[in-house]
Amino acid sequence: MSLSKRYDGAEQPLCFHGSMCSAELSLGRLAATVQATIVGVRVGKGRWPFECGGRVTCSLYSAEVGDHLCDEVVLLDSAEKIPEDGLDGYISLSRSVVSVQLQGRLKVSIQAYGRSEPPVDVEFHPQDCNISMGSCFVYGTKVDITVAWSRLVRDKMDLLIEGYSTQA
Repeated sequence: MSLSKRYDGAEQPLCFHGSMCSAELSLGRLAATVQATIVGVRVGKGRWPFECGGRVTCSLYSAEVGDHLCDEVVLLDSAEKIPEDGLDGYISLSRSVVSVQLQGRLKVSIQAYGRSEPPVDVEFHPQDCNISMGSCFVYGTKVDITVAWSRLVRDKMDLLIEGYSTQA
């Protein structure tokens, strides 16, 4: 897919459509945010809950909007069996990095297709840096989620404040 569009400052997403896929690009000003990298979603021992596929999403909550849902980002959505072999229980995500407001929250939702049970949620509170771990049970099988937090670099001044040299 190759296409160019001009951003006019509007809040609606830019949509790109190709013969095999489509993409949606949302742009917006970031407040005090950190980068959340979903390092791993690991299924523990037991019955593999994703025989009929599944969905992993991140929901971003903002403190500025009364702690309401701001956006949902799909990390994985598969209607077919999610493979389990050779990955030591880890699920390969299509996407793994999102920006989260420091005063907000990140909710990771996991749903296994094939049964009528609702998604299972694990909430994380943002940090300047470090790793957060959480777990939940999907169809009786433990699933561990690991999130790594890091600051976003806005410009060279941020690097200088942290003590890094910007000389090439």
